[in-house]
Order: sequence, then structure tokens, then C-alpha cells
Amino acid sequence: MRQVNSTLYFYELDMVKFGSPEMFLKDHEVRFGQLINANKRFQQFSVVKQEQVKDKVDDFTTLFIKGYGTDPELISCFRELLFNSRELLDSLLFYIHKETEGKTNKKFLPFAKSLMNGAYDDIQHEIIPFLKLNSTYVFHIRKFRNEIKNRVSNIEFLLITNQINAKLHVPIPSDEKALIEFLEIKNKDQALEKGSYYCQINLTEYFPEVIKFWRSVFSTMK
Repeated sequence: MRQVNSTLYFYELDMVKFGSPEMFLKDHEVRFGQLINANKRFQQFSVVKQEQVKDKVDDFTTLFIKGYGTDPELISCFRELLFNSRELLDSLLFYIHKETEGKTNKKFLPFAKSLMNGAYDDIQHEIIPFLKLNSTYVFHIRKFRNEIKNRVSNIEFLLITNQINAKLHVPIPSDEKALIEFLEIKNKDQALEKGSYYCQINLTEYFPEVIKFWRSVFSTMK
């Protein structure tokens, strides 16, 4: 095999950072910036695709569907949005654990179960009722990211008139079944019986919604 030539530099002392202070952001700022970037790329993709099909949709056409399968650019944008959201969620759980002096769990599943069952209702921090109100949204950030990581071919894309949708099959492992009763999904009994449910997401709305969600989260943090 051909060896790749590379040069590594090791320093014992801290290097001087060249550039303005705003170029060196904190972890959550970098990740949020990635969400902004993912949304911009998605919007550009959407404009191009809408332009390609505009001659097929007129006043007499109420629904036009074009499949994009596992389009690599859409997967890339979706991945960037969800992976960074998942990392932000982990950081948020650590933040809440610290702010509540260890009263909450740093792991998602035990945190979510306690949150939805009201175990954290007495904690005086506005992030708790906000997350409880948006528990379905938070749950799916984690689920969508897991599907991108574990079964990316499970996610298919469709253009429906003026929106792009993602369609996927969402599995429900046994350790998550206790959460299903608290989620805003249809056919809960059927979902529990089958151990899964189908989900379709309007990405045209979802990308900016994720950004709005995290802005709302940041507004509650000191």
C-alpha cells in the first residue's frame, strides 16, 4: 500500500491565535452556526428543485409529487442539522444538571422519562416546562439523528407541490416504550404493538423550526 505523506507539528507551548475574537467560538456557538449553514444549503437546494418542476404545477394541479430517494445533498443537509442538534441536546442536559445541582439526569432517556412523568416539575427553571411542552419535538431530534447514523437508507425524500418532505420508519425499542404515551403521534396503540411508526416531516418548515427551537432554548440559559 502507498503511504500517505503528512507532516505533524507538535508544540509544548500554546500558540498565538491569529484572528478576531469572534472567529473563536464556543462549542454551542459553532454547532448552532452549523444549523444555520444547513438551513441555507437546504433552502438553496429547494429553490433549484422547485424551479425544475414549476412547469408541471399549475392552477389545476393540487398535488405534484416527485421522489428524490436518498438524495446525497438532502441527506448531508439533514445530517448536519440533526447531528449538531443532538450534540446541543447533550450539552443542554449537562447544563441543566449543573444548574439544578445534580437534580436532573445527564442521560437523555432517564431525563426524558423523569421529565414527562413530572419528576422535575418542582425545579424552578424555565427550561423545564419549555422542554416538557416540547417533549415530542425533543424526542424526535434524537430519533431522526439516530436513523441518519444507523440506517440512513431508511430516509427518503419527496417534493410535494411547494415543500420537500422526509419520510422514514421510526423504531421504538423496549426502553423507549414508556415515553410513547406522552408523545403527540397518531395511532399510539398500533405503534406500541408493532414497535415502530411511520413519520413524514415537512422539511421546508422543519429546518427553520429547529433553529427557532434552539434560539428559544438559549434564551432561557444564563
